Amino acid sequence: MFKIKNIGLFVGLLCWVYQLSAQRILYFPLPYEGISLQNHVQWQGMEEGSVFDPIDFDGVFSEPVSETLSTPIQQVWLRMVIRNTVAKDTFINAFFEQSIWDIRAFRSKQGALKEIAKAGFRTEPNQLAYRGNEQLLQITLRAAQTDTVYIFLRVPEGASIKRPFPKVYSGNFISAEFYKQQFISREPGRWFAFFIAGISLFIAIFTAFKSLVNGWEKANLYCALMFFSNFIDCLNQTHAVQLFPFGQMPLRFGLWINELTPILMLLLYREFLNTRKERPWLYWLMSIGISLLFLTIVLDIAFTHLFHNLVLAQKAESGFETIMLVHQGILPFTFLPYLNHPIYRYAAWSSWILLLAFVVFLLTIRGGWELPLTGWFQPVYLLFIAITLDGVLFSMALTQRDRQIALDKVQLEQQSTASELKALRAQMNPHFIFNCLNSIKSFTLNKDSASASLYLTKFSRLIRQVLENSSSEKITLSNELSTLQLYLEMEKLRVGDKFDYEIVLEPDVEAEFIEVPPMLIQPYAENAIWHGILHKTEKGKVSILLQQTDDTLVIRVVDDGVGRKKAAELKSRSGAKHKSFGMQITAERLSIIKQLYGIEASLHFEDLFDRNGFGIGTKVTLTLPL
Repeated sequence: MFKIKNIGLFVGLLCWVYQLSAQRILYFPLPYEGISLQNHVQWQGMEEGSVFDPIDFDGVFSEPVSETLSTPIQQVWLRMVIRNTVAKDTFINAFFEQSIWDIRAFRSKQGALKEIAKAGFRTEPNQLAYRGNEQLLQITLRAAQTDTVYIFLRVPEGASIKRPFPKVYSGNFISAEFYKQQFISREPGRWFAFFIAGISLFIAIFTAFKSLVNGWEKANLYCALMFFSNFIDCLNQTHAVQLFPFGQMPLRFGLWINELTPILMLLLYREFLNTRKERPWLYWLMSIGISLLFLTIVLDIAFTHLFHNLVLAQKAESGFETIMLVHQGILPFTFLPYLNHPIYRYAAWSSWILLLAFVVFLLTIRGGWELPLTGWFQPVYLLFIAITLDGVLFSMALTQRDRQIALDKVQLEQQSTASELKALRAQMNPHFIFNCLNSIKSFTLNKDSASASLYLTKFSRLIRQVLENSSSEKITLSNELSTLQLYLEMEKLRVGDKFDYEIVLEPDVEAEFIEVPPMLIQPYAENAIWHGILHKTEKGKVSILLQQTDDTLVIRVVDDGVGRKKAAELKSRSGAKHKSFGMQITAERLSIIKQLYGIEASLHFEDLFDRNGFGIGTKVTLTLPL
């Protein structure tokens, strides 16, 4: 007997199970053409609190079963004989506890089966009876009639159906309480998927920004696309993707986006490891694999949505998994030489993590493995965890690589700048030597052999010091001042004792420990003599003053000549040929030193005037950080 309640729903299920031959079905349209109702199951139940529990199963299977099959199968037909006793249409909901690939309900009409409802995680979101719930199949019952409904269940090749028998609920029983009872165990999984989605989105934005800054650099771009794909896939697991417009696309974004993620990872491996140049055979192997994976995605979409042939679509997915497994099995071993590489080792570690996760994932969904984890943990979460770990490793690797590229760039710039600095020093030495040889020539022409001999002695000492210093980027301040003193003595001999000089160091100047570029002060002393003092009729003076603070060295070159303005006027009138190449070269050297060492040296020229506004000299202040 059956207990009939006010909802007017009566479910009568025959107590025997039998097989139907292919001849009993006259025509079966796509997507199941050629598949007959040979595996057929019926059941009966009692209405208790609007919940109908399946009972009394046997016949098709090798031994009696209740809710779990002793022999899991890949596809099965269920037949429900349902009587609606009220004079209006109503509906029931069949809840499948196992996540099924494809669930479809049919009625027989004029010798053919007509689809009346669908569910399963292959179903597009807008075709589900309950948004975001692919495990509920809603079946409409016609008023005051007894219906025979055929339900077809199917999972991909390699997977199996273990719990095909649904719990049946009356239509008005689906409520907040139902969702609370049935899906509370899945809530931790959704929060976990949201957590992984957040990490993926952060890495995607971060690496996309790095790619943009570096002119859309490919490795960072592939990394960004991979994690954005993983972000969408995680949202699809939570059903949140259906809130976005692309969640309702005919191709159902979430169905193949999880296949796009590993392809983008292979592209990232290929680009990051620079396989095109360093290992061409691996580049072509990965390129062929990536092309085949793309082809399987296209075939999967075409067979599913254009040709409605789920058998071939399933084979395309199996092909994708096979190609992916081959690649994931080969790559870790090809990456073994990179295990100790300072940068590529991250990719090598990543490949082993992904291989382990992918193998366990396939064994779980295809080989029937049971993970010793809580009910909310789905096998696909293994891939999410592996991809997230890969993201951390690749972020470290890309950061390390970018840092190394930046260091190499700086090193090349420093080498270039050092070469330029060396060239400038090479320019200064001939300039200085040329001036000294002119002085020796002058003494010889004037037949002043004593002065020529003295000058030549000092010149030999000076030239030795200059040549020794020219090979060094920096010398001690005491060495620089010793060279400067020799130069000033030679200039005194050359111009006939027309000036005096002094070099004054304050007590706190540690000349033996301070390092400066060679020939730093000499050009300014030379300029003071030739463009300031020698334009005077009386004897002049050049003062070199050095002062040290905690973090700076201040060098002042002061002369009591005619000043820069008067010197320029006299030079233009006389057409003097003396040009201070040394000062120009020194200014360029200071600029290069700033680039090379980050030393911010400052140079300041000050004209000195008397009370009447006449020029009485020039002061040059050079400040060097220590």
